[in-house]
Amino acid sequence: MDQIKRSFLIATLVLGALIIGFVATFIDSHVINVTLKMIVIVITFVVIVLAFQSRADRRK
Repeated sequence: MDQIKRSFLIATLVLGALIIGFVATFIDSHVINVTLKMIVIVITFVVIVLAFQSRADRRK
């Protein structure tokens, strides 16, 4: 069950990052655009960590 929750969280984060990235392309304000892109980068690192944790849990 924990694996399903983690997979759902990863999928939700990826979808959120895609939506934020899409919205960031249409914003003219440079500060907001850069802030949104930084949020996408942070979400990407969180997804990478969760994916590696998931992979490590499967090996046990």
